[in-house]
Amino acid sequence: MGRALALLLLLFYLFPRALAQVASCDATDLLFDFSDPGPLQTLTVGGESYYVANLASYLLLLSSTSPMRFLPTRVVGG
Repeated sequence: MGRALALLLLLFYLFPRALAQVASCDATDLLFDFSDPGPLQTLTVGGESYYVANLASYLLLLSSTSPMRFLPTRVVGG
């Protein structure tokens, strides 16, 4: 048990950002509406590209062979 805890603490020390990612958001609700019409949109956040969740991105997801990342269609509250 002690060795496992020591290893875990070492990992937290060496890779703090990889193990503890925090999103700062005051929103009360994130809406991923894949039936929402609209063009295929990509946005870059923190150097990573994301598709905006809508019908066009859903159709692309159905034909894709690799994982995809999505941003919410709408953010409510905050």
